[in-house]
Amino acid sequence: MTRAASGSRRLVRAWRSLVHEQRLAAVGAGGLALSPLLPWYHETVLAPGGSTSVSVSGFSAFSFSEALILLCAAGVLTLLFRRAEGRSFHLPGGDGAAILTAGAWACLLVVWRIFERPTADVRGSAAAISGVAWGSFFALPCAGLIAYAGRRIVAARVSEPPIVDEVEVTDARPGMAAAASRPRGRGVVGADQLTIPLDPPVE
Repeated sequence: MTRAASGSRRLVRAWRSLVHEQRLAAVGAGGLALSPLLPWYHETVLAPGGSTSVSVSGFSAFSFSEALILLCAAGVLTLLFRRAEGRSFHLPGGDGAAILTAGAWACLLVVWRIFERPTADVRGSAAAISGVAWGSFFALPCAGLIAYAGRRIVAARVSEPPIVDEVEVTDARPGMAAAASRPRGRGVVGADQLTIPLDPPVE
């Protein structure tokens, strides 16, 4: 119970740490991750005694395409959660480009699954005809929202946490550099810890 409460508080803090564009991406990724629970297809079985219609969820018709869609959503959510907690790492092109690419790829996958739905299947004297249900049309705008949010993040130039910590350098004498950087933790470096090369004497 305590662990669940701690996790909830952690999620709330992470949500509050995100900017507006990042929240849009989180909403789109969350909706996309939940979309396979919805009916993506409906199957109508035609038989001599009548017809029966059955809804098929994305998980029931799970394929490699659905796995890639979930991977895109999970990747975006993981990226945003790490950034909200101040984790520093670099992605090629930045966070916005990565989120834009994931959203665009998810859109293509959803459209592919809409047109690549199960075909009519003849079963003896009965025939099953598959059609697209509303769940797939819910997943498509969610993926589009991810791509749109990624484009907004690129345009807004949302900064990433720095990888190398900055270290202040102080000295009372003029001409000393005011700041330097090193890959270790933050701190203050005094002038007695610096080695300043001197010009060779002019003969």
